[in-house]
This record gives sequence, structure tokens and C-alpha cells, in this order.
Amino acid sequence: MTGLCVKYWRCILVSDRSGMVVGGQTGVHPRLAEASDRHLQRPYRLPLPGHSVAAFRSVQSVLPAGKAKILDSGCGTGCSTVYLAGMYPRSVVIGVDRSRKRLRMRGADRLRKVAENAWLVRAELGAFWMLACHAGWILHSHFLLYPNPYPKAVQFKRRWTSHPAFPYLLALGGRVELRSNWDVYTAEMAAAVSHASGKSVKLCRYQPHEPWTAFEAKYLNRGQPLYACRFGSQGRWWQNRYCLAIQDAPAR
Repeated sequence: MTGLCVKYWRCILVSDRSGMVVGGQTGVHPRLAEASDRHLQRPYRLPLPGHSVAAFRSVQSVLPAGKAKILDSGCGTGCSTVYLAGMYPRSVVIGVDRSRKRLRMRGADRLRKVAENAWLVRAELGAFWMLACHAGWILHSHFLLYPNPYPKAVQFKRRWTSHPAFPYLLALGGRVELRSNWDVYTAEMAAAVSHASGKSVKLCRYQPHEPWTAFEAKYLNRGQPLYACRFGSQGRWWQNRYCLAIQDAPAR
């Protein structure tokens, strides 16, 4: 555990007094399958943010050849990225987050090497996923650790399970793990993946030996239950079906 992570975790534990996830939705959203079908049939074609295109190119320029790729999507300050780099020393770990403020806590406003085998970069996740798919990436593992759950029912389209970039999450392949302190989010991920692939997805209560992120530390400190959704994705199959959609997506 690095000094920066300890300092940031203590800050959150002291200053953030929010409790359990509160929202009007208590189960899988009734329109989840509809949203999933829409995005699977009409892949994301919006213009790609210029800074995300530049960020992806910078990552491509430093990736060592022949090493398995691990993506830490929504990495925040990068504590989890550094943790994963230690867990998988023979792989390359890329932490991506859209927040300049959080990444600057580790001096990573631009591409920054934070371990011998790990980099942090600022980009919009949906755009980064699309670019990675178009470049033919197939991940070893993909972690989404405590993304914003947008718990109100009217916000469900902002969750990754109902987002236009969802097909690209699948197309990156590998072992995917979503963690959340809101069981509805993990249930929706399982339902969306099962709907798209026709295969069952396992859900479980999760109790880490030690926290990977500041949010995980906060939830553990408060005794909140944690949940995980884990599944394997056949990236090549999804890429063949969806990845060509970004060929004509212009940068902006």
C-alpha cells in the first residue's frame, strides 16, 4: 500500500459521510434488455473526444510487445492500478480515468508510468474501449471497481450496462470483474451479459482481504456489503461483430 493511497483513503474515510446507495430502483431495470438490444444492434458511432484519441495513441506507443494486457477502468487515483501491477508482474496494467483531479494526485494528468509494468492515462472510458477494440486488443483481465452506480431509475442509461459502449466492454474480452456496493448494479451486469451472450453469469458477495481502492476501504470501514460480478468474454467473436463500427467515428 503506497503512501498516497493511505493518505487518500484516510481523507475519504473522514470527509465522506454518505451511507448506503440510495435510489428508487430495487431490482434489474425493466428496460435493461431493450437498451442492451439497441446498443448491440446499433453500435456507438458518436465522435471520439480528441484527448481520448491522443491518450490511446500515447498508451499504444509505450506498450511492450507480447505482454498480456490488464485494464483498470475508472481507476481514480490509480491505487488499484498499482495494486494490480504487483499482483500481475508479467502483465502490463493500464489504468484509465476521466477525472483530471484524481489522476493529478499521482501526477498523471498525461500518460504516467506508476510502476515497472503500469501506466495511468486520462480518457473517456467508452472512447478508450472503442479504440482498443479497433486496435485488436484482447485483454487478460478487465476490472471495473466501484463505478458510479447512478442509482435513480431515471439514470439507468448512464450505467455501463445500458451505455452505448457496452458492446465494446464485451469485445475487449478476458476475465471481467465488476465490483459495487449496490447489488442492483452487479445484478444488472449479470443480466445484460446473459441477455447478450445466452450464458449464465455468477454473482457473489465479496469480502476482500485488503482494500484495492479508496471507496472499497470506505465501504469496508462502514461494514457495508460488497458485491462482485465476474464473467469471461469471448472478445474475438464480439470484435468481429461490432468493432468495425468505429472505423468512421471522427475525432473531435
